[in-house]
Amino acid sequence: MAGSRAEVPADPNTIKPAATTLEGAPMRHDHLMAGVPELTKIAVSDKLVDHAAQHWPQLSQLTVRFRGNLAYVTATLPDNSEPSPLCRLRWTGQPHQWGFGLYLYSSEKYEDQILPSANFTGTPEQAPDCACTLYLSGPAG
Repeated sequence: MAGSRAEVPADPNTIKPAATTLEGAPMRHDHLMAGVPELTKIAVSDKLVDHAAQHWPQLSQLTVRFRGNLAYVTATLPDNSEPSPLCRLRWTGQPHQWGFGLYLYSSEKYEDQILPSANFTGTPEQAPDCACTLYLSGPAG
């Protein structure tokens, strides 16, 4: 609820300190999971680019950029020089299981989604497949 405050316990000794980083700053959600290992970044990027070339030839380019434990996937169509956001992958610590967030053009934000397989996580290829199916009306061939 926006603007609501947590109740203060009657006994101040029961108050627990907020989670902090080693430097004492408040801990953010993206610090809870270590970043994606460099070899995994390379493997996932290559896998997604190859997958897009085989299954989404209507894309002129697919780009994967990593930031912390997230991978942002953008695509460029032949008639557009600017890449368009498709989805975001969230590193789970397992190279074959990633969380999925779809870019919503209505809000210009990424929102976590359930994949068409009805799972919260899936292979890296499942996320752009879902986004491309939604935005490009299905795979070619």
